[in-house]
Amino acid sequence: MSSDNKLNILVEDDRPPIYVTQDEFEKYRDAIVVEDVRNTSAYRNWSRLVKERSDYTCQCCESKKDLNSHHALSFKYYFELRLDLKNGVCLCATCHRNYHKEYNLKECSPSNLIDFINDYNKRK
Repeated sequence: MSSDNKLNILVEDDRPPIYVTQDEFEKYRDAIVVEDVRNTSAYRNWSRLVKERSDYTCQCCESKKDLNSHHALSFKYYFELRLDLKNGVCLCATCHRNYHKEYNLKECSPSNLIDFINDYNKRK
């Protein structure tokens, strides 16, 4: 790839500059922003309130262990809904992981979440 298609990431020491593609830069930038948001007291409060509203129970399997607060509409793509309680659903770590195995980030939607929970309940 030519250097015309890469961004120069500046460093403030004697190391040579690092060149990355626009996609690589955005992925890195997004990773930093995501971690910054998840480390805020507002985000931790949102997560606690989502779990509290669900009586600390997974809305799929009814487990009360290893709970996560899941965003019905993707955390990555719906910035304005990141701290909206209506966009939060309490899932245990296992159900959360299995949901994301079945539906990638772009496919996160309330209807897919309902389908996932209904499918889980049919298998019980």
